[in-house]
This record gives sequence, C-alpha cells and structure tokens, in this order.
Amino acid sequence: MAVYSFVALVLIVLGLVIWRSLISKPRRPAGTREIPGPKGLPWIGRVHDIPSEKTWMKFAEWSAKYGPIYQQTMMGIVHIWVSKEHMVLDILAKQGSICSDRPAAFPNVPGTKDWKYLPLQGFHDTWRRQRKFTHLIFGTAHENNYYDHQTVEVPRTLVRLLQNPERWSTHLDQHQARFLSRCAFGTPHHASALCTNAWRLLINISPSGRFSNILPGCMRVPKCIAWWRVDEEDRQEKETRLYQNCQNEVREQWEKGQAPPCFTRTYLEHGHRFGFPTDIEAAFNVGMVSMAGIHTTSSPLHTFFLAMTLHPEWMTRLQKDIDALCGDRMPVLSDMSDLPIMRAIVKEGLRWRPAVPTGIPHELQDDCIYDGYFLPKGSWVHPMEWSLSRDPEVYPDPETFNPDRWLLPGYPTYKEPLTQFPTLHGYHQFGFGRRICQGVNIVQTQTFCLLAAVAWGFDIKRKKDKLGQELPIPVNDYHPLLITKPNPFQFDLVPRSEMKRQQIMEAFVQAQEKDQLLQKGE
Repeated sequence: MAVYSFVALVLIVLGLVIWRSLISKPRRPAGTREIPGPKGLPWIGRVHDIPSEKTWMKFAEWSAKYGPIYQQTMMGIVHIWVSKEHMVLDILAKQGSICSDRPAAFPNVPGTKDWKYLPLQGFHDTWRRQRKFTHLIFGTAHENNYYDHQTVEVPRTLVRLLQNPERWSTHLDQHQARFLSRCAFGTPHHASALCTNAWRLLINISPSGRFSNILPGCMRVPKCIAWWRVDEEDRQEKETRLYQNCQNEVREQWEKGQAPPCFTRTYLEHGHRFGFPTDIEAAFNVGMVSMAGIHTTSSPLHTFFLAMTLHPEWMTRLQKDIDALCGDRMPVLSDMSDLPIMRAIVKEGLRWRPAVPTGIPHELQDDCIYDGYFLPKGSWVHPMEWSLSRDPEVYPDPETFNPDRWLLPGYPTYKEPLTQFPTLHGYHQFGFGRRICQGVNIVQTQTFCLLAAVAWGFDIKRKKDKLGQELPIPVNDYHPLLITKPNPFQFDLVPRSEMKRQQIMEAFVQAQEKDQLLQKGE
C-alpha cells in the first residue's frame, strides 16, 4: 500500500504542477501570432525527444521543419529558437534593454546568475561592474604587452608538438591556459589548475554533462546519496581557493613592487574605481575571464588540425602564403593583416564546427513582440549557432569546409579589404547585443599566432596503417558538452624539413633566454 500511496502522491503533485503551468500560461495579445513549433506533452514538452549528445542536431531538425523561429515549452519554460542572423539581431540586439538577461539554466551549478560567473550572470549591476573592469583589462592588453607572451609560449608549444606529437590535444589546451595564466596572474604556473577547473565547470553546466541540469529536482536530493551535489561543492571550494591564492600571490608581489603586468595587478591598482564590494568577487572576475578563454579558443585550435587533415590542399595554400611573406622566419602577430588565408581558415573552422553549437540563451525580462510574434516574459531565446552557420543564403553549400567563402568576391560573406577581412570581430558566434564576448581579440590573436607558426613549421598528414592505407578520420566525433571540440584523433605531425626542426629548437632557446620562467622549466 505504501508504494501505491507514494505513486499516487507523485501523480497528484505532477498534475498540480501541470495544471498551474497551464493556467499561468501568458495570454497572447490580440493581433499577434503564435510562434510555430513541435507539439509536446503538457509542461514536459518534447524533452524525451532530445538526444543526450549533439542536441543541436535535433534543434536544427526542428528549425528546418518549423521555420527560422519556433518555440516549445519544456519543463514549464518557453524556449524559442532563432536560426536567422538578422532575426537574432532584431530581437537580442535591437531590443537589448529587455533581452539581455541570462536564465538560471544550470541547476547543477547554483548561483550562476549572481556574481561568480561573468558570462552566465544576470543582467544586473554586478554584471555591469565586471563588464566594465573586463573592458579595462582587455583594452590595456597592448599597453601591458600581454600579446608579447606569444613570443614565449608559441616556441614552447611547437617544441612540445615536435617532441610528443601524439599528445597534440593536451599541448593545445596547455598553450591556451599558459597564455591566459600569464595574462591573469603574471605566471604560467597556474595553467594546469585553470584547465582542471575549466573542464569540471564545463561538465557541470552542460546538459549532457550532468543529468541534474535536465532534472533540476535532483539538486534537492540529500547530499548523502547525491554524489553530483558533493562533486559540485568540491569543485566550487577548489575554485574559490584557486582564485584567492592567485590573487594573494600577486598582491604579495605588488606590495613589494615586484608584480608583473597582469589582470590581477590591474585590479589592485584600479579596482577601487569599479566599486567591487569584495576582493573575492574581483578574483572570480579575473578567473572567469581566463577560464572561459581556455575552452573558446581551444575549440578552433582543435578544429584546425581536423580540417587540415581532411583538406590538405588548404594546408598547402596556407604554407605557400606564409612562405611568400615570411621566408625562413616564423610568422608573428604583425603578419596577421598580410595572411588572409590564415584568418579565413580559422573563421571557416568556427563556422564549419561552431564552438557553442546550441548558442547561449538569453532570458526575456519583459514581453516582446517581433514580426507579429509574441515572445512572453521569462522565455529563453536561443540563437541557434549550428543553424545560423548553415544558412544556405549566407553560406552556400554549408556542410563543405571552404575558406574561399571569405576570400572570393562571388560569395555573400566576402568583404574588403583583405588586410582587415575576414575577421572574428562582429561574427555571430561571439554573442549578440549587450552580451557580445569581450575577448574576441584574444581568441583571434591566439589562434593566428599559434596556427600560423604550426603551418610554417609542420606538415599535417593522414596517418596510415601497416598496409599503407589511410586511417579514417572521425569527422563528427566531437565531445557533446556545451562548448565542444573534436575528440583527439590520430594524424601525422612532422617538421617540413630538418631546417625547420632546427629553427623551432632555436626559437625555443631564444624564448628561454628571454623568459626566466621558461628557464626554470615552467
């Protein structure tokens, strides 16, 4: 009898929840249209139809069926997907005063809308304060010589690729983490800790990473049996300790007049201008800016190796372009304007395999009318990057990796001058309206400096088996988390010549002479 009573209680509670959601459903104003979309169960919607991996493929399928804007209620929340860039801009940018909030979309990580996680924060004064401070630290990047870190870290990464090419994926992640650790704290030795925390956070905020993000009620299960709650508390404790220790380390150096230029030093010198209520908020601001960059830059770096393995003709074109400009010397950041093929390959890689294929949702703070459609307050608006990047009117033959779409006048995406375009600035994958990513320049310069140097020094080739047959390439084998990238695969990475090998080693020796931290083996 106890079992039947429990089942009856669950059904009653579920029925009440569904009934309340139905009676509280916002009424559509007269003269407006209902947004089309797939029909589903009351309150629950079509959650059961969404796969645990590659969810963006299902959303894109619905977009193809119902049109460039469609909606569905899932778990009591109205979700609206938009897959045309001009429509996303009309809603999220032109109506930014009511369309710039973030939803509490990650139940497994409580408090994401509050003060800790800048990209996920709500549209409030804390977010504005941290955005202003982030604008300052990125705006003074050249003044503080942050981009000069590339002259040290690129040779180091090339040597790692030379000596241990099968660990290429780890080398790419470490490269980005070391650069950002230098920018944030003046030293690369926090890179591994940043990587570990970045990965754990990504898992815990991804729908495919933790089931409690799909079933938020699981976060109310007692901790004694809820291992996912224990794991998240452990992650947050270690994250807080990491950022506090990093800030304290720089503070000790700063008080002695020995702190190198870095984001944390900028806070210590100018943070009073922004009204941070606590040091720990500023520590998280710096930490999140650094950690977010690890994943968003790692994705296009990984996609480059996949694309060049699949399309060696583009690697050949790129190498000819670099050789004609640079000759025997390694390309540097100042060459970026003269290497449009490099920039086109990076941008096409991001289009072909978006880093965040589902997009990051905005939450409407008020009712919104767009093109006669009614978007109710509290709706989650998803700019569907996978579909945006496959709009055939903008990107003909969208499934084909084709950097020429950014280089030749016959394509809708072509812009001049080629010394400036293609560029990642203004690209829809970096957000919309008031939520545009502030670190676009970091992503662009990071990818350019490392990948141009890789193309200058190495050949990327298909790996062959013992019989000389080329091994298959897992074109779509990407991990399914919120920010995605190719899973590691096999290919041959070899120096283009013995002279190139020697030049890479010499560049590393010069980097060691320039940087004391490299001399210490960091």
